[in-house]
Amino acid sequence: MNNAGQSYFGKLADSYDRLQPIIAGPHYSTGIDTIVKLIAYGAGDDFRVVELGCGTATISDRILNAFRTAHVIAVDTQPEMLVLAAAKITSHGCRAKIVEANLLDYEIPECDIVISSFALHHLSPQDLQQLLIRARESLSTDGYLFVMDSMRMDHNWNKHIARLNRTLNEAHVRSCIDVGDTSEQEIADRWAFKRSMKEAGKDVEYKHRVEDYYQCFGKAGFGECAVVWRTFSITIMVAAGSSCGDDS
Repeated sequence: MNNAGQSYFGKLADSYDRLQPIIAGPHYSTGIDTIVKLIAYGAGDDFRVVELGCGTATISDRILNAFRTAHVIAVDTQPEMLVLAAAKITSHGCRAKIVEANLLDYEIPECDIVISSFALHHLSPQDLQQLLIRARESLSTDGYLFVMDSMRMDHNWNKHIARLNRTLNEAHVRSCIDVGDTSEQEIADRWAFKRSMKEAGKDVEYKHRVEDYYQCFGKAGFGECAVVWRTFSITIMVAAGSSCGDDS
């Protein structure tokens, strides 16, 4: 992401944790819960995680709490987001590390799991491919990658899914307004701000498909990859760092 995009996310930082689960819909939090449940380690296992595009480090914090000897590096481009991230995870001491870096330049250290949630849709197809190559190279033999993001479908079915998702999310937002978690004005202001940033080219999003990820995973040298959870467009994919039986 360019500096303008970084500035945009910095302006959202203060209200991000509170509003994101409301605006993104009820399946946003479920998706985060699902990623933590999918981690195939025991609560006392020592393993290494790198979260790319961590934002305020919600997932990193959840992992550190659930797995008491895991080590996590949370990486993001936005210093304002990372201030909030640090407030969450630095209490875990040496098991947690915050890194401010551009995802396209960051040298991913050797690890067992790479996670990215709602970040990779900001990368062009070419940049996405390069990042997945570097993620694959960083993984241990038994390591794997999680990607959670909104992924589009082709043909008219995508429009139908989008309508259903929008209806559900609007009902979710309305329920949050009704119980006082937010206000109509706050939601309207957030959407107006997002539209203005898009019009200014400061919130660029690419509509990657599941099929695009499959192709990128293959070119990056990942082993088995699959969609393991999907609700409307919100999708979780897992890619193994090596093929079954690969002893390299």
